[in-house]
Amino acid sequence: MASQEDATTPAADPPPGHVSDLQNPPSSGDYWIGAITVLMAIMFVFVCLRFYVKRSIKRAATLDDCKTGKDFDTGRLC
Repeated sequence: MASQEDATTPAADPPPGHVSDLQNPPSSGDYWIGAITVLMAIMFVFVCLRFYVKRSIKRAATLDDCKTGKDFDTGRLC
């Protein structure tokens, strides 16, 4: 079993001219959170528009509406 020191030690030296920062590595997590938030907001608008149009035309919810609502509620939209 690997020790904790093996888990935090790099396997090799960095390329010439590059300095590794193992204590504070670069992350693009903030950009992903922002992109996902914006896309979820846009998706929410389109789902609401879909429900509005379906309710105004058919005046009743169908099976696909219930499934879309359930998937939207659980976060499984694909």
